[in-house]
Amino acid sequence: MPFVVPPLKHVGMYGYGRQFLLDYAKMEPTPAELTESLEQLRALENGYTIRVITTDQRFVGVDTPEDLERVNNIFQNPRRIILQKGHTMKNSSSRQPHIRWR
Repeated sequence: MPFVVPPLKHVGMYGYGRQFLLDYAKMEPTPAELTESLEQLRALENGYTIRVITTDQRFVGVDTPEDLERVNNIFQNPRRIILQKGHTMKNSSSRQPHIRWR
C-alpha cells in the first residue's frame, strides 16, 4: 500500500536576511519555479533550506480585492490577533492594521 499524505493548504509567510535577498536576486529562475510559479523553489533548487510548519489554525488567502476586504474586516473587528494556538498578540495601537490591494 503506498504512503498517502493528506493535502495541505499552503500559506506563505517569508522572512529573509539581506544577504540572502542579494544572492537570490542574482539567481536565474529554475525549471521547477517556472513550472509551479513558486518562488521558494528557486531557493530550494539552489541548495537553500526553508522551514515549514503545520498548524490547525485557519488562514485567509488574499488573491482578489474581495479577499482583501475580508481580511481588512478581520483586522478591524477583533482586538486580538491569533498567532498560534494558545498565544495571542493584543493590538495596543490605536491605529488598526490595514492592507492595501496593489
